Amino acid sequence: MPEDDSQRLFAAVCRLQKNSARLHHMSNLSPSEFMVFNHVYRMQGGQGVRASNLSTHTHLSRSSISHLLRSLEAKGLTERTTCHEDRRAVYVRATENGRELYGAMTARIKSYTEEVLRRMGHEKAEQLIDLLNELANTLSDVLQ
Repeated sequence: MPEDDSQRLFAAVCRLQKNSARLHHMSNLSPSEFMVFNHVYRMQGGQGVRASNLSTHTHLSRSSISHLLRSLEAKGLTERTTCHEDRRAVYVRATENGRELYGAMTARIKSYTEEVLRRMGHEKAEQLIDLLNELANTLSDVLQ
C-alpha cells in the first residue's frame, strides 16, 4: 500500500474517532465509560449484569472495569449489589437516572446516524457498513 494511502486511512480513522468522542462528550462520559455503560444497560437482567461478565465482553481488565464502574456509580448512572447466594459476585445495573440518560443518548445517536444515512444514500451506506466491519475485523487480526 502506498504511504499516502496509509496516511489517508489513519487520518480518516482519527477524524471518525474525534467525531465519536464528541458524541461521548455530550453525555459527559468518556469513551470507555460510554462503552461499559452501554454493556451494562444492554446486558442487565433482573439482578443486573455480573461485573466479571463485563470484563469478558469488553475485553477490559477487572481492574479497569472496577475503576469505570466506580466512576459511573459516582455519576449516579449505575449501582452495584452483592449476590445473596455468592457474596463474591457483584451485579451492576443502570439506575433510573442511567436509564433516562441511556434513552436520551440513544435517541441522539439515532438521530445523527439517520441524518448521515440520509445524506449518504442507502447504497453508499451499505458499502460503508461493510467496509467498516471489514476494517474492524482486519484491525483485530493485525493487532493480535
